[in-house]
Amino acid sequence: AGHEFGHSVWAVRNLSKLFRPTITESFFDYLMEDEHWKIFVQSYPEADTSQDPAELLSDASFGQRTWEAQRWAINQCEEVFCDLIGLRVFGESYLHAFAYVLAPGNHRRGSYFYPSLEDRVSHLVDAAERFSISVPSGFRDAFVPRDPADSTEILLAAADQAVRSSLEDIIEEVDRLGKESSVPQVTQEEVDASLSAFKLLVPDNDASSLPQLINAGWRVENDEDMWSDYTSIKDRKQVLNQLLLKSAQVLEFNLRVEEGNQGHDSPG
Repeated sequence: AGHEFGHSVWAVRNLSKLFRPTITESFFDYLMEDEHWKIFVQSYPEADTSQDPAELLSDASFGQRTWEAQRWAINQCEEVFCDLIGLRVFGESYLHAFAYVLAPGNHRRGSYFYPSLEDRVSHLVDAAERFSISVPSGFRDAFVPRDPADSTEILLAAADQAVRSSLEDIIEEVDRLGKESSVPQVTQEEVDASLSAFKLLVPDNDASSLPQLINAGWRVENDEDMWSDYTSIKDRKQVLNQLLLKSAQVLEFNLRVEEGNQGHDSPG
């Protein structure tokens, strides 16, 4: 949910326009490095490689593939942005969910419009450090590394590098948007408070946000010894799901009451 919400933010804020200049510059810087350029032009034996690379790329028949590859880079940046929005909103629980859904993963990339899984994991870890979010133990090692790109994937490698070069700007933009929109980051104290209630098998009646509850839920999920003294529990997941659902219902009720009280207190 956090990732998909990021797509709406990307579109509404027209962030493709913001990041396109940096992506384009980094893409061509990588592609026109001597060793990369030699690999790239091998696909075009008819091309006059004595021409300046910039002039050669301006030819429509030659440059079409590079234009497409730039689009890969833009789309990859959007996917990274969406991952970081999910991380910024939901904290450590986003990393747990990411690993739950995607680990160990497949080293073969299904679409060039997505970064490699290896890069997505690396970007999340870098951003978590910036946002002061704890990375679960073994998170990076839970994923299968992909095979190195072969010589025919030089354009994809250029797109990947363009995204990596834009990562710091993406992290900064996500952080700026979070602060501008007053999106709070869940604190360890809040998570511990919810966890204390869950340990007693009761919903948290005082949670301040959904991320707080979800982070505590993942703490329970990853602690197999929790509730071991409750011999009557046969299905831990069902119990945990019920605790989270009831806690979320109480949270929504409390927020609606708070909004109603604020409405009555306003003049007029």
